[in-house]
Amino acid sequence: MNTERCIRSGEWSIHLEHFQYMLEIDRCRSISAAARSLGLVQTTLSSIVKNVESALGFPIFQRTPNGVAPTVFGEQFLTLGGEIHVRFEELLRLKSGVSGSIDPIHILCAPSINLGAALPLAQRFYQFFNYGTLVFEECPRLEILPQILQRLTNIGITYLTEEDAKRLEIPLAHEQIYLKLLYRDRFYAFLPPDSPLGTQEVVDVHRLCEENVAVATNFRFIPDREHINLLDVGQSCFPSDGNSLSLLFDAAVSRQYRSAGRFTSFPNIRIVKRAVEEQKMVSILTGYAICEDQSYPWSKACIRTLSGIEEQGKINIYVCYHAKERLRYQERIFLSCIEEYFSSLTPPPFATEEPSR
Repeated sequence: MNTERCIRSGEWSIHLEHFQYMLEIDRCRSISAAARSLGLVQTTLSSIVKNVESALGFPIFQRTPNGVAPTVFGEQFLTLGGEIHVRFEELLRLKSGVSGSIDPIHILCAPSINLGAALPLAQRFYQFFNYGTLVFEECPRLEILPQILQRLTNIGITYLTEEDAKRLEIPLAHEQIYLKLLYRDRFYAFLPPDSPLGTQEVVDVHRLCEENVAVATNFRFIPDREHINLLDVGQSCFPSDGNSLSLLFDAAVSRQYRSAGRFTSFPNIRIVKRAVEEQKMVSILTGYAICEDQSYPWSKACIRTLSGIEEQGKINIYVCYHAKERLRYQERIFLSCIEEYFSSLTPPPFATEEPSR
């Protein structure tokens, strides 16, 4: 701890790092949980709280049946403490020769994930911070990891197969970049309620592609080897032999589309779902993409499991991030918001297995 980083007034002082600690306790509503998050011993954090409260002359937190909660004066302290913490980061930037306010938090998201997750994630984040800037940027799922590897951003949310994630895990860790499974998902056939294909419990992907197919513009039909090769981290960590589910899926569906010539590309999945509903088209969507709009009327579509794809079309949502010690405090908070949001999701009614908690 840098003892020079403190606010001093007369006989009392508060270390600037301690403002962050108090904010983390408020976020977790638990001293023990905050200690784990901060990498501190619980008794050490408890002692810091007592010292800060003693310096202030009033309690910041009070005990509750589920942990702790801020007192009336504590709420005011935490509001001011949050502003002080941000201004201190800006001061450090100025000292290092970088002018201006704190950089916004950039989050790369696969398009279908961004459509459903951006708003609830922002709501969760601003429950803890009424300042700061979040920038959600849509990015093809295979381009997210390369940008994180190139230090262009620190956090990304994307789809990967379990096989791909396992192959990437160790090479990425060597670069102090980590993957965490957020949600288990798969591809589904998304059909009009009166579609003849809906009479089957499982729909073959090749049969599906004989219909009029609606797809989102970002859906990648043909594997882009250039993007895949960007995932090499000192070794070929991403499957380059074409055996991964994502590549086989794209290639198989691409052949069917090209032979049938009956597909239409729309800007986003919400328009795709309308096309299925209003124009009797069919589509291939993940479970999360289907459920991203909670108000969507389930009676207007028929959802079936796909066959003809390796691993039954399973593909999961992962968060990719730099080592937490490389993240700014606000980025660490946002990372926890991502984990909390996806862990709170309930399985859709058509899912054959529950999301991973």
